[in-house]
Amino acid sequence: MAGKISAAESEPFSIEINDPKGTTPGGDPFLDRSVGRLRITVDGLVISSTKSDKGDSREDLTIPLYDFAEWITSNWWAILYEPKKRDEENIDDDYTFRHWIGAARSGFALPDLSIDPQGGARRTIGQKHISSVCTFDLH
Repeated sequence: MAGKISAAESEPFSIEINDPKGTTPGGDPFLDRSVGRLRITVDGLVISSTKSDKGDSREDLTIPLYDFAEWITSNWWAILYEPKKRDEENIDDDYTFRHWIGAARSGFALPDLSIDPQGGARRTIGQKHISSVCTFDLH
């Protein structure tokens, strides 16, 4: 299906966080101290890439990462080991929250991506996401 990606066992998945260099304070000292550049890659495709209305594109997001870091540290076990329920229609909201990166948005841009363990691998499923600040379009 166009606009969706899926990574299976053999496809690499990575999250990189780097120093933001040259950011300006946003008015909240707590969030300002957690600003970083986030790059998410699935099978060689950078899914954190964005394109502005002017046509400028970037492969990483410069956002406060406190909520993302808190989500990762709170849900690491579920992301790595919690098996997906067989019945797709009856997946509860708690399961979705533990596996969906969008749960950590807190008003900032993050891709629409779920990470589900499958044996010793992770299955990642993403789709195009449009927010008021940017569009994530998976190529």
